[in-house]
Amino acid sequence: MEQLFTHQTNEIAISTLLARMNPELSTYSHYLCCELVDYSAGMNDVFMHRLKEPVNATLDSKRYASLLLESFDGALIHHVSEWPSLFVLGLNEDPEISSTPAAQAHRRPLSTVLPAGSRSQHWIAKMNEIQMLFHQSNENLENDKMPTKPNGVWLWGEGHLQELQDSHLLISAQSPELIAISRAANATLTSIDQILNAESTPIDALIDIHITEDKSSLDKANALVTRSIGLLKSGHYGRLKVQLIQNSISLETSCTKYMLHKFWLKTGKTIDWIRNACN
Repeated sequence: MEQLFTHQTNEIAISTLLARMNPELSTYSHYLCCELVDYSAGMNDVFMHRLKEPVNATLDSKRYASLLLESFDGALIHHVSEWPSLFVLGLNEDPEISSTPAAQAHRRPLSTVLPAGSRSQHWIAKMNEIQMLFHQSNENLENDKMPTKPNGVWLWGEGHLQELQDSHLLISAQSPELIAISRAANATLTSIDQILNAESTPIDALIDIHITEDKSSLDKANALVTRSIGLLKSGHYGRLKVQLIQNSISLETSCTKYMLHKFWLKTGKTIDWIRNACN
């Protein structure tokens, strides 16, 4: 988020940013993200799981929105179409909770990540209530009619109405989450090649790629980092920042062309250099 709004001095909640996508939400003072998830029981606790790459074709968002309206009386419910499993709630008062982001709560014992704050019990009760509603509704569906059937929601990302400027970032995005927040920030969505082949003086850019242990994926990542380091050496860009995210754990590193000699491992496998630098 800080990369999207480098000129903002105060922290921006993700619900505040996504609320920009619906003008009707500007009449509400506070916001909450409401994400469709799956809950499963373990040996000693319950675990929350984010949906795997939800797409509108397999997720009946309208149906779940109508169920949410039964629980959130007086709230405006906005579905984020680019991020099919996510809704933004418009609230008339401060929810008064401190929540755990869904990415951090994913697969962790529920007892360690539940919301805290003066009204936390109210919102935990809401999540329990919605879980029962979803369970009853899902029971009435044939399995082949809707492959993706979440059984609950996760409330997170609490924010308030805030004036935001547009982002000047160039972004190449793959994940639904980044596409959604990029559009909400009015950033410029473009391709990797357009970012790396830009001849004019560049502005800040962000490239999002998915990396697996598959050879072709690693080759693609290596090629991207090699090109990026080449632009760094040439002075086209002043700083390279890299963030690796795996199993909700984030590792970061950054360098300028004058710092490369401190980290560079002459193996030709640039993604290995990134991993070593992050560690």
